[in-house]
Amino acid sequence: MTTGTSATRANGAVGVRQPLIDGVEKVTGRACYTADLPAAGALVGAILRSPVAHGEIRRIGTARARALPGVRAVITGEDCAIAYGVIPIAQNEFPLARERVRYRGEPVAAVAADDAATARAALALIELDIAPLPAYFDAAAARATDATPLHANKPGNIEREVDHTFGAVDAGFAAADLVREERFHYAEVSHAMMEPNATLAEYDAERDRLTLHTVTQVPYYVHLSLARCLKMDESRIRVVKPFVGGGFGHRTETLNFEVIAALLARAAGGTVKLELSREETFLTHRGRPETDVRLKIGLKGSGEIAAVDCEVVQRGGGYAGYGLVTILYAGALLHALYRLPACKYHGLRVYSNTPPNGAMRGHGSVDVRHAFEALLDKMADELGLDPFAVRRANLLPVPHRTINDLQVNSYGLPECLDIVERASGWPMRRGKLPRGRGLGMACSHYVSGSAKPVH
Repeated sequence: MTTGTSATRANGAVGVRQPLIDGVEKVTGRACYTADLPAAGALVGAILRSPVAHGEIRRIGTARARALPGVRAVITGEDCAIAYGVIPIAQNEFPLARERVRYRGEPVAAVAADDAATARAALALIELDIAPLPAYFDAAAARATDATPLHANKPGNIEREVDHTFGAVDAGFAAADLVREERFHYAEVSHAMMEPNATLAEYDAERDRLTLHTVTQVPYYVHLSLARCLKMDESRIRVVKPFVGGGFGHRTETLNFEVIAALLARAAGGTVKLELSREETFLTHRGRPETDVRLKIGLKGSGEIAAVDCEVVQRGGGYAGYGLVTILYAGALLHALYRLPACKYHGLRVYSNTPPNGAMRGHGSVDVRHAFEALLDKMADELGLDPFAVRRANLLPVPHRTINDLQVNSYGLPECLDIVERASGWPMRRGKLPRGRGLGMACSHYVSGSAKPVH
């Protein structure tokens, strides 16, 4: 029998550039994205958002909006009492806020109308009575002893705390020739993919069937969430993923506007098209969290890493999202790029009155890796070592099992370093470029697959 690898090589796929199968549609403009889909007779959906960052919902008056000619449906948090979320043990977000709002811009009501002007007019007629509560816009304020909990079951506004120690950390630092510690602050980052959010929801009342076209990266997650939130059998729901104009992690979980569109379509008994503005897409967020890193590294004179101590605090926003995983990966992925004989990690994911964060590119690893590489370079310079030499002093043998139980079966970093050093002209150009120009290097990696717990 021919193995898969041998068969692939025989077909000439390995090492040969392959055409992008949907490239022609994209470059010619024939690709249909969600907002491009034909939707004759579709109602226009619109969302009313909270004007405050934290508050108790006392009343949402919808009578005037419902009475407006051309309005076909008005919904609030009372129309969906089931929370959702990408992590089953952390489902604490509702499509439309119930009882409390936790960030400015959180959806509180939605309408479906004959046209956009009527939809906007209906939103203006909805009466909101929200009693303001203390709002916390950074992790330190949210963790203060007198801070109001955003979620009753999360004292101190801590979504998750991770405390891991592998190896003899204190002994490692004692044996190091150079120990340095620094703090780094990283701003929150949003994806800004080219296509704003959009969903087309079609509800067939006679057959009790729902079809949803949406910008998602994860149609199966959306399918499960819709069945859960609408209390419909999964067999009665179909989710279609058209061309998607970028995602980068923003769309790797079910988002509130997708469930809202489905709720509106069912309430109106027809088809609803819901397109978010760029501002609304930013508010839906799921970006990389604001992060503070305290990092301590011990190096031997040879450049070998002796020990690492890292503390990470992430401002996660008003709801859980991917937070449980993000704060775990921030520490777990200290390992597996270089050989770490000892490592201590303390991570805190903190709730705040800002839009929820998610799994943006390099989920959980980017800020900590930047801090690590920056400090490693400074220490290399202090020891009089070339940055390439320091990386080579800490390469992994393969196969390799890290001290936090990650299995590394393939490892192209040695070859990568050789190629980059040669192609960049590193030995000849480093330190010899004109004023204002420089040459630097850094390494990064990411977990491949998730067939087992990542400790």
